[in-house]
Amino acid sequence: MRLVMPVFVTMFLIFSFNLTFAQEFEFEPDSLDGVGVRNELHEFDSRITNLWDQQNRILWFAETDIPDDWTLEICQGTLLCWPPWVFSDTLTLEAEAFDTLLVKFRTGDEDAVGTTTIHLTALADTSIFQSYTFTLTVGEVSVDDSPRPSADGRRFQFKSNFNSNGSLITLPKSSFGAITMYDMQGRSAGKVWTGQLNAGDNYVMPNMSSLPAGQYIMHLNVIGIGTLDQKITILK
Repeated sequence: MRLVMPVFVTMFLIFSFNLTFAQEFEFEPDSLDGVGVRNELHEFDSRITNLWDQQNRILWFAETDIPDDWTLEICQGTLLCWPPWVFSDTLTLEAEAFDTLLVKFRTGDEDAVGTTTIHLTALADTSIFQSYTFTLTVGEVSVDDSPRPSADGRRFQFKSNFNSNGSLITLPKSSFGAITMYDMQGRSAGKVWTGQLNAGDNYVMPNMSSLPAGQYIMHLNVIGIGTLDQKITILK
């Protein structure tokens, strides 16, 4: 028994390390911002790479804010394109392979701005995820050209800790905010908090009592500042 246990522990540690590394991937957008024209198709070309030596399945979820006469389409390479009304599905990448994720905006008759944030999550390890926001501007429109918020909280922070103090939201200035929950298929699960937020640290307790156990995207929208997303797991 004394000889077997160290070997077992060593094998378990090696297996655990490989299981985590197995889910890694890399998403490299060619561009995050673009200038377009009316009634045309505009594409953002992004490379997604499987960094491991086995097949990797990656969930993508698109959160979109575009004018009513625009359409958005997501494509994996040139062979598979999801219809405009589909905003969540799974990519499959072979071992150590790469593919192209295309974000296609079809603009309308007027000058406007459209954005979409693409969230990517390794299905076998949901702690590994990336998010990027693509913006297309058509014509001379008034927009906030300050740096956009990012998922790592460079502009403001959004952290979850439901076992103690709820959610910590850190802002550069006071504003009004709302938190909406989405399931992993991109369907809205309802608004769980709204209220006034002050400059600096704010502790809020979203009401999630009606939500079943599972994984969700917590979407924070702060007027005049931007949006952030946090993946959480509700346990009951």
